[in-house]
Amino acid sequence: MTRTSWPVRRGISGFNLLPWRRDEMRRLRRRRALEWFIAALLGCACAAPLAGWHLWQRMRIDGERQAIERSLAPLRPMLAARRALVREARERDARAAAAREQAKPLARVFALLDGLGAANIDGVSLHQVVHRAHETGLQASARDEAATAAWLAWLRALPDVEAVSVSELKRGPAGGGTRGDARPEEPLQLTARVVWAGASADAARAAVPAAKAGAAGRRSVQ
Repeated sequence: MTRTSWPVRRGISGFNLLPWRRDEMRRLRRRRALEWFIAALLGCACAAPLAGWHLWQRMRIDGERQAIERSLAPLRPMLAARRALVREARERDARAAAAREQAKPLARVFALLDGLGAANIDGVSLHQVVHRAHETGLQASARDEAATAAWLAWLRALPDVEAVSVSELKRGPAGGGTRGDARPEEPLQLTARVVWAGASADAARAAVPAAKAGAAGRRSVQ
């Protein structure tokens, strides 16, 4: 049998440098690992005091908070009672405001009737009053156009009046006759509509849900 001889790399002066290079690489890796380990230790050593200080501060603040909570514990029933009283007062004020708002139309009618009785405008007689939420219809007879204008001006000057309009104006006896049958000496029959303040806002608020419902209905149909 013949022995196969493999070529051996040789370095300077015929020495094999491969084992030395492997050992050098291992030493270099160990040195780098040691350096990284030392750097990590130094970083932890530098950050540890700051982390410890933050931890101590948090523990101190938590302790102070717990001490304050313990000192306020006897006051909790009184604070709860005060909150309940404030809530009841707000609910009572809300109910009173709602009651005033609901009673406002009736109060306006009473004020209107009292004013009509006290004004006693010459040449105008009131026959009928029809009241709704924010408007009042008045049927009256007037002696002439001047008395009618004075009466309408008096209505427009009332508090909380938003607008005054005339829906009907004719000459003749109350409840009968037509414009062609009227005689010049007969009184003027008029129907006035008094719109109180807040009617426009209420109409706008009522229109919003209706518009939303209409839009929802159109979407459902589509």
